[in-house]
Amino acid sequence: MLDNLLQELLSLSPSNVFEIGHLKIWLKKNHKFYEECKWSSGFEKEHTNSFVNCTNKKEFQYLYESLNDIVQLHKFEKFAEEELAIYKSINLNKSEVRNWIIKNEQFASEDLACFFTDYLDYSDNQEAIINLLVYRNSERKTDVFLDINEIQHLVNYKTLFDELYYSKKLYSEGIERIIPS
Repeated sequence: MLDNLLQELLSLSPSNVFEIGHLKIWLKKNHKFYEECKWSSGFEKEHTNSFVNCTNKKEFQYLYESLNDIVQLHKFEKFAEEELAIYKSINLNKSEVRNWIIKNEQFASEDLACFFTDYLDYSDNQEAIINLLVYRNSERKTDVFLDINEIQHLVNYKTLFDELYYSKKLYSEGIERIIPS
């Protein structure tokens, strides 16, 4: 059954590079099934022929949750675009840049802490990384990517924040809270 669900997903984009709309369609179509898998512990005993009792249950849940996570993250794309515009308008004022960093610290350094390792750290060849890896199933040799253009503002926002915060250390007090001396 997992193979069928994967094929259904992959049929939405032959290149395995998806737009958010593709993922939303698949998630909506499979939401009820996901809820059954997630919440029905006794369901397996009652329905022995059900997909729910097979070993693919956890892999399906992982697939569903991986796709859902990136769809939820995509909701911050507009926020990231707005914050980049604000930064562009204040980037010459060191005090305002510092305030911008403070304002964005929680989201960028905590909520997005693993963003790059979660989605962009899938190849030793950094030049080969052109999209976000959302899901990988090595056994089935299946990768699902999100077109990076779908979330480009968030990538740019995180890159800028990390440069200002970690590399240039324009708000060292924040870093000291995370990494005490």
